[in-house]
Amino acid sequence: MRFNPGGSRITVRFLATCVAWCATLAPAAAVQWQDLTSDDARAIVTAFAGEPVEFADVQLKTRSLEPPDWFVNSAEYYLSTADGSAIYVVSRWWEHNFLFSDRLYDYAWVGGAPLEDWDDFYGQNYSREQLLALQMPIEDAQPTATTFAQAHYPDFGLLNNLYSAPSVTTSWGFVPAYSFVFYQKTETGASTPNLCLVRVDSVLGKVVKYVQHYFPIEIATTASVTADEAGEIALSALMEPGGTVESVEGPSVLSPDALGLERLVWLPTVEGYEALTDDHSWTYYIAYVDAQTGELLSYYEGLGMKPRPLRDAPIVGRRRRGNAAKVAVLRQESVCVANEVDLNGRSARLAYRVTSHGAPFMYVRYLAAFGAVSFAYEKRCLTIRMSRGLVRARVGERSVLNGGQRTTYGVAPINVRGRIYLPLPMFRDIADADVAYDAVAKRIRISGVRRAPFHVEAKPRP
Repeated sequence: MRFNPGGSRITVRFLATCVAWCATLAPAAAVQWQDLTSDDARAIVTAFAGEPVEFADVQLKTRSLEPPDWFVNSAEYYLSTADGSAIYVVSRWWEHNFLFSDRLYDYAWVGGAPLEDWDDFYGQNYSREQLLALQMPIEDAQPTATTFAQAHYPDFGLLNNLYSAPSVTTSWGFVPAYSFVFYQKTETGASTPNLCLVRVDSVLGKVVKYVQHYFPIEIATTASVTADEAGEIALSALMEPGGTVESVEGPSVLSPDALGLERLVWLPTVEGYEALTDDHSWTYYIAYVDAQTGELLSYYEGLGMKPRPLRDAPIVGRRRRGNAAKVAVLRQESVCVANEVDLNGRSARLAYRVTSHGAPFMYVRYLAAFGAVSFAYEKRCLTIRMSRGLVRARVGERSVLNGGQRTTYGVAPINVRGRIYLPLPMFRDIADADVAYDAVAKRIRISGVRRAPFHVEAKPRP
């Protein structure tokens, strides 16, 4: 997830997931997608502003995202106020992904306007020296940012870390503002997608930009795979012998995918001669490795940051000198897939899907998007409490008891390193949904997914 809080580009990587199975019933928690309407977006902005807002224009815009973002196409509503004072950006999929920007300030800053054009914002022209002399200390701006964030962020108590950035000089001149990023790290030290950016003009002390991302964290955030193991997994799969692991970031929780599940990952950077193409040229890759299972999920080519999502075939890498036995086992078991699906007619990615002997499977916890209330797994026995009744199945057995009726399928559920995957026909019947597999396109097509309930009201101001 990237955003630009100022003249210099700040990249914030928030990454990934795993669910701890329990012998007792575990809640089927999932952050369901919402597919907001333009009226929903208007309601979100009105609640944020705390008063009725007149809009000059509301546009739905889409843009392509790069791995590891799960939505192939991001969709956002752009709302301009009638008086031209502000612009708002609201995610179509999640009501708590949101941006506010002072339009006059952004035009001067992002548009690269010369200093003499700042009079629209300040009411008069200032030289760079005057702006420097007039700006307040960053310590004086922080209370404004904190108060604003507390007033608007859904659960400000989660944000237990703060990064602040002073005024900067960009290629087009001096930028008179301070940026404050409030963000969450879990007790285990994992980064999460939860953050709040507040930019405060350093002369007037006025909030001129606000960026908000908020998702409940529903997964375990303790990594089973170490950072060193993640680096070796990426290195042996992507590089010829002799390559190096430059760094490993994480673990981090990825934003939820299209059906609401998150994933915990490491982010290793590896450098050397690539093993996946015929020319074997020198490059470096930034990879995404599941911190619970060691699966290599996707990777970027560092030169030019070209996304290279992994395809359906497992990566067969070379065993490197000095590899620990655990790394070798993790690599041997890894199943790497392109997780593209069609969801209600829109292209999206899922965080979890595997293929085994050409047959598609779905992670059992995706049933939460179709009415699953809780899951239990013990001694190969799986119990799913759906809103319509109980489902009982066993890993390795093709017979399933669903709402009192027993059905036998051609393929049995499988356990992939602690995660239970159901064959697609079994998943379809339990979900009671329109789920099919296009063998030619190698895509799962899901229709009729109901959006999560949407209700917004203004947050009480402190």
